[in-house]
Amino acid sequence: MKAKIRYKHSPQLKIYDQLMNNWEPYTMFKHPRNYKSKTLNTDDFGCRYTEDKNSKYSLFNKNDSKQSIEVAIFGGSTAFGVGSSQDSKTISSVISAHSNFQVYNMGFRAYNSFQELTLFNQIYNKFENLKHLVFVSGFNDIFLSEYIEIKNNLETSPFYFQSEFENKMNFPHNSFYKKLLFYILPKNLRSKINWALDGKNSIFKKIFNNKKKDYKVVKYNWKKNYEKNLKIWNILSKNLGFKILFVLQPFFPWTDKDPSIEEQEIFEELKKNNSQKVIRSLLSIKKESYDEAAFFFKEI
Repeated sequence: MKAKIRYKHSPQLKIYDQLMNNWEPYTMFKHPRNYKSKTLNTDDFGCRYTEDKNSKYSLFNKNDSKQSIEVAIFGGSTAFGVGSSQDSKTISSVISAHSNFQVYNMGFRAYNSFQELTLFNQIYNKFENLKHLVFVSGFNDIFLSEYIEIKNNLETSPFYFQSEFENKMNFPHNSFYKKLLFYILPKNLRSKINWALDGKNSIFKKIFNNKKKDYKVVKYNWKKNYEKNLKIWNILSKNLGFKILFVLQPFFPWTDKDPSIEEQEIFEELKKNNSQKVIRSLLSIKKESYDEAAFFFKEI
Protein backbone atom coordinates (compact mmCIF):
# COMPACT_ATOMS: atom_id res chain seq x y z
CA MET A 1 0.00 0.00 0.00
CA LYS A 2 1.38 3.39 -1.01
CA ALA A 3 1.01 5.72 1.96
CA LYS A 4 3.51 8.50 1.34
CA ILE A 5 1.12 11.32 2.32
CA ARG A 6 -0.31 9.37 5.25
CA TYR A 7 3.13 8.70 6.70
CA LYS A 8 4.23 12.27 6.06
CA HIS A 9 1.46 13.69 8.27
CA SER A 10 1.29 10.79 10.76
CA PRO A 11 4.57 8.83 10.62
CA GLN A 12 3.51 6.58 13.52
CA LEU A 13 0.85 4.99 11.29
CA LYS A 14 3.58 3.00 9.55
CA ILE A 15 3.97 0.92 12.70
CA TYR A 16 0.22 0.21 12.82
CA ASP A 17 0.21 -0.82 9.16
CA GLN A 18 3.09 -3.21 9.82
CA LEU A 19 1.41 -4.73 12.87
CA MET A 20 -0.03 -8.00 11.59
CA ASN A 21 -2.71 -10.11 13.25
CA ASN A 22 -2.14 -13.67 14.47
CA TRP A 23 -4.62 -16.51 14.23
CA GLU A 24 -6.44 -16.98 17.53
CA PRO A 25 -9.07 -19.57 18.53
CA TYR A 26 -12.62 -18.27 19.14
CA THR A 27 -11.89 -14.58 18.53
CA MET A 28 -10.39 -15.53 15.12
CA PHE A 29 -7.42 -13.13 15.28
CA LYS A 30 -5.44 -10.99 17.68
CA HIS A 31 -2.42 -8.70 17.89
CA PRO A 32 0.97 -10.37 18.17
CA ARG A 33 2.20 -11.07 21.68
CA ASN A 34 5.12 -9.11 23.16
CA TYR A 35 5.36 -6.67 20.27
CA LYS A 36 7.86 -3.90 21.03
CA SER A 37 8.36 -0.50 19.40
CA LYS A 38 8.61 3.18 20.33
CA THR A 39 4.97 3.64 19.27
CA LEU A 40 3.16 0.65 20.75
CA ASN A 41 3.87 -2.39 22.89
CA THR A 42 1.84 -5.50 23.70
CA ASP A 43 1.93 -8.01 26.56
CA ASP A 44 1.95 -11.82 26.69
CA PHE A 45 -1.69 -11.93 25.58
CA GLY A 46 -1.46 -9.33 22.80
CA CYS A 47 -3.06 -6.48 24.80
CA ARG A 48 -1.59 -3.01 24.46
CA TYR A 49 0.04 -1.63 27.59
CA THR A 50 -1.46 1.22 29.54
CA GLU A 51 1.21 3.81 30.38
CA ASP A 52 1.09 6.84 32.64
CA LYS A 53 3.81 8.94 34.24
CA ASN A 54 4.38 6.40 37.01
CA SER A 55 3.91 2.99 35.45
CA LYS A 56 3.32 0.72 32.49
CA TYR A 57 0.93 -2.19 32.95
CA SER A 58 -1.75 -4.46 31.49
CA LEU A 59 -4.34 -6.98 32.69
CA PHE A 60 -1.65 -9.65 32.50
CA ASN A 61 1.03 -7.50 34.09
CA LYS A 62 -0.70 -5.47 36.76
CA ASN A 63 0.41 -2.33 38.58
CA ASP A 64 0.33 -2.95 42.33
CA SER A 65 0.93 0.72 43.15
CA LYS A 66 -2.57 1.71 42.03
CA GLN A 67 -5.88 1.15 43.76
CA SER A 68 -7.54 -2.20 43.25
CA ILE A 69 -10.51 -0.68 41.38
CA GLU A 70 -10.29 -1.86 37.77
CA VAL A 71 -11.60 -0.31 34.54
CA ALA A 72 -11.54 -2.11 31.18
CA ILE A 73 -11.71 -0.38 27.79
CA PHE A 74 -13.19 -2.70 25.15
CA GLY A 75 -13.64 -2.04 21.44
CA GLY A 76 -11.85 -1.91 18.10
CA SER A 77 -9.21 0.38 16.63
CA THR A 78 -10.16 3.49 18.59
CA ALA A 79 -10.09 1.65 21.92
CA PHE A 80 -6.78 0.04 20.96
CA GLY A 81 -5.39 3.46 20.06
CA VAL A 82 -4.64 3.29 16.33
CA GLY A 83 -2.94 6.56 15.42
CA SER A 84 -1.61 7.28 18.91
CA SER A 85 2.04 8.31 18.76
CA GLN A 86 2.84 6.22 21.86
CA ASP A 87 1.20 4.00 24.49
CA SER A 88 0.70 6.93 26.86
CA LYS A 89 -1.65 8.64 24.37
CA THR A 90 -4.36 5.95 24.25
CA ILE A 91 -7.76 6.30 25.93
CA SER A 92 -6.86 3.84 28.67
CA SER A 93 -3.59 5.65 29.41
CA VAL A 94 -5.20 9.10 29.54
CA ILE A 95 -7.86 7.86 31.99
CA SER A 96 -5.18 6.11 34.04
CA ALA A 97 -3.09 9.28 34.22
CA HIS A 98 -6.06 11.24 35.60
CA SER A 99 -7.26 8.68 38.12
CA ASN A 100 -6.02 6.15 40.61
CA PHE A 101 -7.69 3.21 38.82
CA GLN A 102 -6.10 0.33 36.97
CA VAL A 103 -7.32 0.97 33.43
CA TYR A 104 -6.75 -1.91 31.03
CA ASN A 105 -6.60 -1.56 27.26
CA MET A 106 -8.69 -4.47 25.94
CA GLY A 107 -9.18 -2.94 22.50
CA PHE A 108 -8.36 -5.09 19.48
CA ARG A 109 -8.31 -3.75 15.95
CA ALA A 110 -11.24 -4.78 13.74
CA TYR A 111 -13.18 -6.61 16.47
CA ASN A 112 -16.94 -6.75 16.20
CA SER A 113 -19.31 -6.86 19.17
CA PHE A 114 -19.43 -10.67 19.30
CA GLN A 115 -15.64 -10.90 19.37
CA GLU A 116 -15.61 -8.44 22.29
CA LEU A 117 -18.01 -10.67 24.18
CA THR A 118 -15.93 -13.75 23.35
CA LEU A 119 -12.77 -11.98 24.49
CA PHE A 120 -14.33 -11.16 27.85
CA ASN A 121 -15.31 -14.80 28.27
CA GLN A 122 -11.67 -15.75 27.76
CA ILE A 123 -10.13 -13.34 30.26
CA TYR A 124 -12.74 -12.25 32.84
CA ASN A 125 -11.16 -14.48 35.50
CA LYS A 126 -8.06 -12.24 35.38
CA PHE A 127 -10.00 -9.30 36.84
CA GLU A 128 -9.90 -8.94 40.62
CA ASN A 129 -12.13 -5.92 41.17
CA LEU A 130 -13.67 -4.82 37.86
CA LYS A 131 -16.07 -1.92 38.49
CA HIS A 132 -16.39 -0.23 35.09
CA LEU A 133 -16.38 -1.62 31.56
CA VAL A 134 -16.23 1.04 28.83
CA PHE A 135 -17.08 0.20 25.22
CA VAL A 136 -15.72 2.37 22.43
CA SER A 137 -17.42 0.35 19.77
CA GLY A 138 -20.24 0.02 17.24
CA PHE A 139 -18.75 1.17 13.94
CA ASN A 140 -17.20 -2.16 12.92
CA ASP A 141 -20.56 -3.92 13.06
CA ILE A 142 -22.17 -1.14 11.01
CA PHE A 143 -19.40 -1.30 8.39
CA LEU A 144 -19.54 -5.10 8.16
CA SER A 145 -23.29 -4.90 7.54
CA GLU A 146 -22.48 -2.95 4.37
CA TYR A 147 -19.37 -4.87 3.36
CA ILE A 148 -19.98 -8.60 3.84
CA GLU A 149 -22.82 -10.61 2.32
CA ILE A 150 -24.63 -13.01 4.64
CA LYS A 151 -25.71 -16.26 3.00
CA ASN A 152 -28.92 -18.02 4.01
CA ASN A 153 -29.56 -15.62 6.92
CA LEU A 154 -27.44 -17.59 9.38
CA GLU A 155 -27.24 -16.38 13.00
CA THR A 156 -23.56 -15.61 12.58
CA SER A 157 -21.87 -12.23 12.85
CA PRO A 158 -19.56 -11.39 9.94
CA PHE A 159 -15.98 -10.54 10.87
CA TYR A 160 -12.94 -8.96 9.29
CA PHE A 161 -10.70 -11.40 7.34
CA GLN A 162 -13.68 -13.74 6.98
CA SER A 163 -12.86 -14.54 3.35
CA GLU A 164 -9.32 -15.60 4.31
CA PHE A 165 -10.72 -17.96 6.92
CA GLU A 166 -13.29 -19.40 4.51
CA ASN A 167 -10.62 -19.95 1.84
CA LYS A 168 -8.42 -21.86 4.28
CA MET A 169 -11.31 -23.99 5.52
CA ASN A 170 -12.58 -24.68 1.99
CA PHE A 171 -9.27 -25.76 0.47
CA PRO A 172 -8.68 -29.00 -1.51
CA HIS A 173 -5.94 -30.52 0.66
CA ASN A 174 -6.11 -34.08 -0.71
CA SER A 175 -6.19 -33.61 -4.47
CA PHE A 176 -3.47 -32.21 -6.71
CA TYR A 177 -5.92 -31.54 -9.56
CA LYS A 178 -8.39 -29.76 -7.28
CA LYS A 179 -5.55 -27.64 -5.88
CA LEU A 180 -4.52 -26.70 -9.41
CA LEU A 181 -8.07 -25.75 -10.33
CA PHE A 182 -8.47 -23.87 -7.04
CA TYR A 183 -5.57 -21.55 -7.91
CA ILE A 184 -6.62 -21.14 -11.56
CA LEU A 185 -10.25 -20.17 -10.96
CA PRO A 186 -11.19 -16.59 -10.09
CA LYS A 187 -12.52 -16.02 -6.58
CA ASN A 188 -16.18 -15.73 -7.58
CA LEU A 189 -16.13 -19.20 -9.17
CA ARG A 190 -13.85 -20.77 -6.59
CA SER A 191 -16.21 -19.82 -3.76
CA LYS A 192 -19.11 -21.72 -5.39
CA ILE A 193 -17.41 -25.06 -4.90
CA ASN A 194 -17.25 -27.30 -1.85
CA TRP A 195 -13.73 -28.55 -2.46
CA ALA A 196 -13.95 -31.32 0.12
CA LEU A 197 -17.22 -32.87 -1.10
CA ASP A 198 -17.88 -31.88 -4.71
CA GLY A 199 -16.83 -34.37 -7.37
CA LYS A 200 -15.70 -33.62 -10.93
CA ASN A 201 -19.20 -33.39 -12.43
CA SER A 202 -20.48 -31.17 -9.65
CA ILE A 203 -17.46 -28.87 -9.88
CA PHE A 204 -17.79 -28.32 -13.65
CA LYS A 205 -21.54 -27.86 -13.34
CA LYS A 206 -21.00 -25.06 -10.80
CA ILE A 207 -18.27 -23.45 -12.92
CA PHE A 208 -20.38 -23.29 -16.09
CA ASN A 209 -23.71 -22.61 -14.40
CA ASN A 210 -24.65 -19.01 -15.14
CA LYS A 211 -27.85 -19.09 -13.14
CA LYS A 212 -28.40 -16.85 -10.17
CA LYS A 213 -26.94 -17.74 -6.77
CA ASP A 214 -28.52 -20.81 -5.17
CA TYR A 215 -28.60 -19.14 -1.76
CA LYS A 216 -30.33 -16.12 -0.34
CA VAL A 217 -28.13 -13.10 0.32
CA VAL A 218 -29.28 -10.85 3.14
CA LYS A 219 -27.87 -7.77 4.83
CA TYR A 220 -26.34 -8.39 8.23
CA ASN A 221 -28.68 -7.08 10.91
CA TRP A 222 -26.18 -5.43 13.24
CA LYS A 223 -28.93 -4.10 15.52
CA LYS A 224 -30.37 -7.56 16.15
CA ASN A 225 -26.91 -8.88 16.97
CA TYR A 226 -26.07 -5.96 19.28
CA GLU A 227 -29.38 -6.28 21.09
CA LYS A 228 -28.64 -9.95 21.75
CA ASN A 229 -25.07 -9.25 22.91
CA LEU A 230 -26.06 -6.33 25.15
CA LYS A 231 -28.62 -8.52 26.91
CA ILE A 232 -25.80 -10.93 27.74
CA TRP A 233 -23.61 -8.02 28.89
CA ASN A 234 -26.42 -6.85 31.13
CA ILE A 235 -26.61 -10.26 32.80
CA LEU A 236 -22.83 -10.37 33.20
CA SER A 237 -22.61 -6.87 34.68
CA LYS A 238 -25.30 -7.60 37.27
CA ASN A 239 -23.79 -10.90 38.32
CA LEU A 240 -20.16 -9.80 38.27
CA GLY A 241 -20.76 -6.36 39.78
CA PHE A 242 -19.52 -3.90 37.15
CA LYS A 243 -21.16 -0.96 35.37
CA ILE A 244 -21.22 -0.50 31.59
CA LEU A 245 -20.61 2.72 29.66
CA PHE A 246 -21.08 2.62 25.89
CA VAL A 247 -19.43 5.16 23.57
CA LEU A 248 -20.21 4.94 19.85
CA GLN A 249 -16.92 4.67 17.99
CA PRO A 250 -16.26 7.85 15.95
CA PHE A 251 -16.27 8.01 12.16
CA PHE A 252 -15.17 11.19 10.40
CA PRO A 253 -18.28 11.77 8.22
CA TRP A 254 -20.35 11.70 11.42
CA THR A 255 -18.59 14.76 12.83
CA ASP A 256 -19.50 18.40 12.26
CA LYS A 257 -15.87 19.30 11.66
CA ASP A 258 -14.65 20.23 8.19
CA PRO A 259 -11.53 18.25 7.22
CA SER A 260 -8.21 20.07 7.25
CA ILE A 261 -6.04 20.17 4.13
CA GLU A 262 -3.86 17.41 5.55
CA GLU A 263 -6.89 15.24 6.36
CA GLN A 264 -8.28 15.73 2.86
CA GLU A 265 -4.94 14.61 1.39
CA ILE A 266 -4.96 11.48 3.58
CA PHE A 267 -8.56 10.65 2.62
CA GLU A 268 -7.78 10.96 -1.09
CA GLU A 269 -4.78 8.67 -0.73
CA LEU A 270 -6.86 6.12 1.19
CA LYS A 271 -9.44 6.11 -1.61
CA LYS A 272 -6.73 5.23 -4.12
CA ASN A 273 -5.28 2.47 -1.93
CA ASN A 274 -8.50 0.65 -1.01
CA SER A 275 -10.77 -1.51 -3.15
CA GLN A 276 -13.91 -0.10 -4.72
CA LYS A 277 -15.98 -2.36 -2.46
CA VAL A 278 -14.38 -0.88 0.68
CA ILE A 279 -14.85 2.68 -0.57
CA ARG A 280 -18.47 1.98 -1.57
CA SER A 281 -19.21 0.50 1.84
CA LEU A 282 -17.62 3.44 3.68
CA LEU A 283 -19.43 6.03 1.53
CA SER A 284 -22.76 4.32 2.24
CA ILE A 285 -22.33 5.07 5.97
CA LYS A 286 -23.56 8.65 6.12
CA LYS A 287 -24.59 11.07 8.87
CA GLU A 288 -28.04 9.45 8.88
CA SER A 289 -26.38 6.16 9.87
CA TYR A 290 -25.02 7.87 12.97
CA ASP A 291 -28.43 9.28 13.89
CA GLU A 292 -29.94 5.82 13.46
CA ALA A 293 -27.20 4.14 15.52
CA ALA A 294 -27.26 6.80 18.26
CA PHE A 295 -31.03 6.44 18.63
CA PHE A 296 -30.73 2.65 18.77
CA PHE A 297 -28.06 2.63 21.48
CA LYS A 298 -29.92 5.21 23.57
CA GLU A 299 -33.10 3.13 23.40
CA ILE A 300 -31.40 -0.19 24.11
